[in-house]
Amino acid sequence: MRRAVLVLGCGNPFAGDDAVGLHVVQALKEGELPAGVNVVEAGTPGLNLLDFWEGYDRVVVVDAVWAELPPGTVRFFSPEDLEKRLAFPVSQHGFNVADALELGRLLGRLPRYLIFLGIVVRECVPFRVGLSREVEAAVPLACAVLRAEVARLLELP
Repeated sequence: MRRAVLVLGCGNPFAGDDAVGLHVVQALKEGELPAGVNVVEAGTPGLNLLDFWEGYDRVVVVDAVWAELPPGTVRFFSPEDLEKRLAFPVSQHGFNVADALELGRLLGRLPRYLIFLGIVVRECVPFRVGLSREVEAAVPLACAVLRAEVARLLELP
């Protein structure tokens, strides 16, 4: 396992606020990053999420979340915070981050340190490019919080 930190930005660039994870990692890459930090725009990875983090023991997944909080709220979630579905989808096209996490748990393919940075969305509208005003305004805060978390993860044994 590499002691590097992997930051995965998830989201659909053609579904409004759902793209916020991609916007955050794009902004993160514009600044200087410490050695040992790899940033990847994962898109909508489904089960491929397990392949992205293969070999890493420190992973932060950045994604849009629905929560009973104001749009643009930035907060960390643990793997236990994500809701499990009672059944997996029939095809791979319906797998979301929580499904990939559960499958990774069942297969023993989870990183040692796995954290989710969620940005609460206003709307995820198909065939819409661009973020809502509140969610776009949260991108710099998400980057700052993410930089601090990455620094903390790099210090862990």
